[in-house]
Amino acid sequence: MIVLTFNTRVRSEGFRELLNTLNSMGKQIQELEGCISFKCHRGITEKNNIRFIEKWSSRKRLDTHMQSELFSALKGAFQVLSGTYTIEINEKQFKSP
Repeated sequence: MIVLTFNTRVRSEGFRELLNTLNSMGKQIQELEGCISFKCHRGITEKNNIRFIEKWSSRKRLDTHMQSELFSALKGAFQVLSGTYTIEINEKQFKSP
């Protein structure tokens, strides 16, 4: 499983708009082949901190998603509404006991 984590601090005036964008795009992303889940989280103490986590069945599926117009639009929304963001990609491996 591949996990993509997107972190940003949203400007107060763009917060609601970004949540609406994530809600809409998240539904589309979850329908893509290979997407296991898409979750959005808000900071507890830093309310303008947003993190969303995508889980993918393979690196190939994630790479396809990251080259899509949908992902470009998502990055664009983050850039307009927050200015900066970070993306982390981790491969999770599970071993049986």
